[in-house]
Amino acid sequence: MDNFDLKKYLVENKLTSNSRVNEEGNPNLKHSPVDFSTYNKYNSKLFGYDLETLNKLKSLNYDGDLNLENRDITHLPPGLEVEGDLILSNSKIKSLPDDFEVGGSLWLIGTQLTSLPKGLKVGKNLSIANTQQITSLPEDLQVGKSIILDESAITSLPDNLQVNNNLQAQKTYKLTSLPDNLRIGGALFLQNSNVASLPKNLKVGHMLVATNTQISSIPIGLQVEDKFWIKNTPLAKKYTEEEIRKMIEDKGGYVNGDIRTD
Repeated sequence: MDNFDLKKYLVENKLTSNSRVNEEGNPNLKHSPVDFSTYNKYNSKLFGYDLETLNKLKSLNYDGDLNLENRDITHLPPGLEVEGDLILSNSKIKSLPDDFEVGGSLWLIGTQLTSLPKGLKVGKNLSIANTQQITSLPEDLQVGKSIILDESAITSLPDNLQVNNNLQAQKTYKLTSLPDNLRIGGALFLQNSNVASLPKNLKVGHMLVATNTQISSIPIGLQVEDKFWIKNTPLAKKYTEEEIRKMIEDKGGYVNGDIRTD
């Protein structure tokens, strides 16, 4: 088989309801995402799948949201492309293929994955929150919006990482530092982590929340477009808000919003 129309397969085998088929016979389910959690029989047939058959497929496209949360699936079919969100949270997924692309968000909350693949591209948000075996992100990772690392085992981030929207790293107890030249288009949330220092030339497009961290100094070139909250840190216990702002400015940086130490 050269091509495989996943959505047509779902409709023909009655794996989904409320589907709408256009004039070419292709179902349009963008407003009615498939939830495989209610299709145990077919989920087993398609995604706990016959490797010999699926390895022959050159293309497996799905242009809606694909929900495989809490499923026993361990691997994805070769060549799978998801244009919407892919939800694998709390599933038994063991690995993702190299150069894997998701057009929407990729939710991997609470999975047992040990790493993310090289060449991973996510159009919207990526969440590995509450994963306990992924310790780093691929150097070539591309994410269109936010990266969510809360309560994960992450220990390091790629050099020169750029995040278009928010970076959430709350309760990341194994993360102690961030890479130099980190660029965050939205907010940076570090509260209740073990981050002990901020990187040189850190740029944050919205607020920087670093309460309950181990931060004790100000880096060169810190730029924060909104608020900087640093309550309950060694830095806040030693200096006043005015002194912290002056240190930031003396090192070539700025904070446009309030600095909160209490």
